[in-house]
Amino acid sequence: MIRPALRTSALIMSIALTACATESDDSCIAERRLAANRLAANRLAANGLLGDAITDVALTSATLGTSIEPSALADPFTRSLLEYTVSCALAPDQRVELDVGAEVVLFRGALGLAPEWGASDGVCDDTCQGWVSACLIARTNAEGESLEISLLGAHPGLDPSAEESDVFDEEEATYYGDLFGANRSMFACVPSGATAPTRTCGTTPASCAIDIVGTCETLCDAAGCRDGDGNVYSETITVNRAHADAACG
Repeated sequence: MIRPALRTSALIMSIALTACATESDDSCIAERRLAANRLAANRLAANGLLGDAITDVALTSATLGTSIEPSALADPFTRSLLEYTVSCALAPDQRVELDVGAEVVLFRGALGLAPEWGASDGVCDDTCQGWVSACLIARTNAEGESLEISLLGAHPGLDPSAEESDVFDEEEATYYGDLFGANRSMFACVPSGATAPTRTCGTTPASCAIDIVGTCETLCDAAGCRDGDGNVYSETITVNRAHADAACG
């Protein structure tokens, strides 16, 4: 997940996930559009769900049913975090079903950033942890609101539609970090001339739970994006927002 600092030509691949525009009509939303981005960043880094207990086991109904205490999923944030983790890691044809109290809760895959984690003998290695971390950080929201965003990254699971590329053309920030290690970290870089994103940092950037390291132009290249110490994170996700006059075609 973290690679030794490298210097190569600047390149951030623009490969997107979500679709459509400023209205919420399901008919104008692509099949794999990911609008949910309500996670609270300050709780994300502190939540006990992420760690060796989950990365060392398969992301399947059978395994999670015995490795996660049902009482843990009684907490709404922890349940949402598992929902987002499954949707980031697993593909649309993969799912996890867990007994939570008297109900069976279905967690659906969507992006497929680490579908191998959903195999019967699957684990989440460093690359998997890097993609899922970036995905979760990118889906935080300071106000707890879900806004339409386009997730871009150098991963085949993030291929855009032509309409999406046209509509979501305003770069917000690039997100990366490590939510699974002992020292959890959340980073972002912004386009030149931009400030901390309001969506993820709110109106008081000084208290943002995500470390806005600098501009992507200076921090990112073909190897990935760097933190303040020069460590390179290979798995990064750029969020684009729709321009103000966007409309579904």
